[in-house]
Amino acid sequence: MSSKAVALELVLTVFRLANVWGQVGNRLAGAYGLTAQQWLALTSIAVGGEEGITPTEVGKSALVSPQNVTGLLDRLERSGYVERKPVGDDRRSYRVRLTAMGKKVFLALNPVGAAWAQRAVRELPAEKVAVLHELLSAYLVAATKVAFLDGHPRKSILPARSRLRAGQRSRSGIAQLKRAAESAQPLATEP
Repeated sequence: MSSKAVALELVLTVFRLANVWGQVGNRLAGAYGLTAQQWLALTSIAVGGEEGITPTEVGKSALVSPQNVTGLLDRLERSGYVERKPVGDDRRSYRVRLTAMGKKVFLALNPVGAAWAQRAVRELPAEKVAVLHELLSAYLVAATKVAFLDGHPRKSILPARSRLRAGQRSRSGIAQLKRAAESAQPLATEP
């Protein structure tokens, strides 16, 4: 198998794995009215402790664009899971932290997620699990560098998602994707 074919198969396997865990995450988090993405954001915010973290840090941790972080945080705040605390005199600057209800959900949900993760690796020796974690972490860093200029979705190298219907193709979009893949340079359509 050529190196391109192996690389493609790796990406497709990661897509499949993300799909499996996305479905599991949505089912587990759904018991609390959350999505897997919101659960990931809650986990990121929990790491910030009482001080909280900035929306930019939430976005980088969850690989969510600034526009999507705002909506994500709005939904979590409306549900009572997070609160925004202003920083200094600038009304636009704030940190996000878990509320008492957010902490309760985080503490209830993460052990359930950990139990599912443990079930998934039960058949593998501990050494292989450690190697898999190390390799996937390194691959995530490499893929993030390839896909995003500064490691953040704000500056994607790829064009924005197409609004084409299934089965339709955009010749210019396909050409842009090929050029981006060959050069790993940002596309002209990005700000």
